[in-house]
Amino acid sequence: MLRTRDFVLLFSAIAFLLMAIGTTVLTQSWSTAVDYGSVGEVAETGIEYEAFVSTTESLTRDERIASMRAKIAEQTILSESLPNFDLVTEEEVIDAEVSTSSTEIAAAVVGQCPTYQPYTGFWDARDLVWSESEGARVLLREVGATSSVMTAIVQLPMALQPAVNPSCLRSDVIGLANDGSLIRNDEVALYSIFGASTVVGYALDGFPIYGGSAAATDACGGRTVAGQYRYELSSERDSVLHCFTGAPITLP
Repeated sequence: MLRTRDFVLLFSAIAFLLMAIGTTVLTQSWSTAVDYGSVGEVAETGIEYEAFVSTTESLTRDERIASMRAKIAEQTILSESLPNFDLVTEEEVIDAEVSTSSTEIAAAVVGQCPTYQPYTGFWDARDLVWSESEGARVLLREVGATSSVMTAIVQLPMALQPAVNPSCLRSDVIGLANDGSLIRNDEVALYSIFGASTVVGYALDGFPIYGGSAAATDACGGRTVAGQYRYELSSERDSVLHCFTGAPITLP
């Protein structure tokens, strides 16, 4: 049997041995520890550590755009169908305006004035030219063969829309042609050889007169096109126009 003294000595030896083993293990653990204080620095263990800095490759602007387009092309884009709207064109708006003005003109008294009489004045159509100045269309004549002085013969207003009330016809002369000659109201056949896109002259109230057209006109013989009122010749009328939609001038 073990005596008490022998047991104490055995226990002390075992404890000392365990302490020695533990100390050895701790010492080895601390000796393998690495100092990460600075990148690339050599630790106490003698092992070298090397750090790498990751850098993003720089792309040009064209390359970035191409990459974005490629990503967009890979996506499936769903588009909603737009509802169909009934668009009102400018021509339809103009036709609506013409209808309104036509009703007003048709309701008015048109035709010859009570004092109507054929024009019998002397009219010299030589060397006449048209000019536009300060909101008016002026018919000029050159004074003298070598002179550049011009004198005004007739001045017509330049309005866009017709007046509310039309004016009756004072005589058979209702306008002036491009060459300055007189346009008589019964000369429809003479000017009908021109189409609807040709200006043959100007009425005495200032509105342009166009060639033959199949379009519907108001009671006076005109209509509004692209915001501008104009007269148009028609095979359905035996006269150039039936009345003036503006205030006509009096020829000298």
